[in-house]
Amino acid sequence: MIESMKAFLFFSLFFFVCVVQLNAQQSTHSTGGDLVSKYGGISYSIGQITYTYTVNKDGELIEGIQNPNEIFIVGLHETDTCISVIAYPNPTIDKVIIQLEEPILYKGRYVLTDINGKYLQSAIFQDQKSTVDMSQYVESLYFLYVLSEESTVVQVFKIIKN
Repeated sequence: MIESMKAFLFFSLFFFVCVVQLNAQQSTHSTGGDLVSKYGGISYSIGQITYTYTVNKDGELIEGIQNPNEIFIVGLHETDTCISVIAYPNPTIDKVIIQLEEPILYKGRYVLTDINGKYLQSAIFQDQKSTVDMSQYVESLYFLYVLSEESTVVQVFKIIKN
């Protein structure tokens, strides 16, 4: 009798552990929500193990699975120009110096944006070297656009602020 009771308890416990282990992540999400902006909306949840994989000409989307964070910068076009521009130091603590190697850019300007594309500051180049003051900004990634007199993007720098 005791042996059969021990066997019953063992198999019951084994069955319970297996069932709980197999369905652990499907039952409840740890968090989730909806994000809405003027550009669109997205719903998300954390804790799912099922997913849908979609591919089209604009990119790919993996819905419903825990993915590592990957940041892709889109919309920055490369230029064909051979104009030399240097921005240093990078990473920086408080300022970035833009050095123009071509006189054609002396009438151009720069534009500084944050990682979300929010405009922060701009100025017209006064001479071969210009200083961009970044001391008032938090540690993050910024984009420094160098523009010609016609507002054509000559070069884009990814500036890391420490």
